[in-house]
This record gives sequence, C-alpha cells and structure tokens, in this order.
Amino acid sequence: MSKKKDTPRPLPDTLGLPPTGADSHAHLDSEGIIERLPEVMGRARSTGLASIGQVFLGPAAYHANKDTFAGYPGVFFLMGIHPCDGQECTGATLKAMREAFAEDPRLRAFGEIGLDFYWKDCPPFIQEEAFRVQLALAKETDRPVVIHSRDAARTPCGFWKPKVSQDAPCCGTASAATPWIFLIVSLPTAGTFPSPAP
Repeated sequence: MSKKKDTPRPLPDTLGLPPTGADSHAHLDSEGIIERLPEVMGRARSTGLASIGQVFLGPAAYHANKDTFAGYPGVFFLMGIHPCDGQECTGATLKAMREAFAEDPRLRAFGEIGLDFYWKDCPPFIQEEAFRVQLALAKETDRPVVIHSRDAARTPCGFWKPKVSQDAPCCGTASAATPWIFLIVSLPTAGTFPSPAP
C-alpha cells in the first residue's frame, strides 16, 4: 500500500480552466476581510470561484457596504436578520428590506435567517417570530431563503408552516423541498470529514 504524497493540488487557474465554482454563503464585509477585498477576491478566483453570495446581516450592513462590491460582478447579495439578532427584526427593518429587494437586482435571497438556540443572545420566541415574518417576506417577494439552524433541530417547523404556505416543506429531505428554500446548517465541529473507503 502506497503512502499518500504531499503534492499540492494545482489551482484551476494554473490549468487554464475557467472559474465556474460558486460560494453560496460568505461574509466578505467582515472586519479583517473587507479591508483586503481585492486580495481575497483574487484568491477566490484563482481557486475557481466565479460567483460568491455575500450575506448582509440586515439593511444597515447592506447600505453601508453594497457599493464596495460594485467592481465585482460575480458577487450577488443575500440579506436577512440573523436569528441571534432577532430583536432587530422590526417593522422598519422589514420595510427597508422590502424596498432594497425591490430596487437591487443583486439581492437574490433572504438569509441567513432561521433559529439558533446554541447562543443565548435572543430568546427563542423572538427568533421564531423573526424567522416567520422573514419567511413571509421572502414568499411575498418571491425570493429563496438561506436558513441558519443551530441546536434547533427539535423545534417543530409547524410553528411557521401555516402562515407561509400550506405546501412549504417541514424539515423534509432535499428532494421534498420546494425551490425557494436553501438550507445552511452550522456543523457542531470544525475540520474536514474523511472520504469514504473505496
């Protein structure tokens, strides 16, 4: 049995391959990243990424940083109130989000929204209401959603189903999901997963 060689994999741009990959969930406006955006975007392109979904955590972040991405046509936008910030999901916030989605074609999805019961920053009943109203706004504007779920797997999805759609999936499998839901789940551990044995 031969040992695995430590030969680095070639980057797609060194093979003459066009970038075709997509990253559906990035926080490029985070401190430490946005200041180095040209470098970060260059590295992303060299690894084969053609498009990146930039998540804005609310309309204030969106308005503060959207113009920073004007020179990066491969970046599309998501915006939503994170479950840990559920208290910020007010009528004024929802109005600002509705207006932004109506005006900016780069805003493609609501996210990341959902439930996070690991952190104790926001009570569950507030998170559930923020999740519910953002799902309704996504349905109203015909946009997909990116769902953040952490330590919330045992929460019944039925709390929002009747107010959104009778046909909405409730913790179903990917094959049963409707096209307007895309799921992002925070994994409890970091690192890589081993490949299955041949």
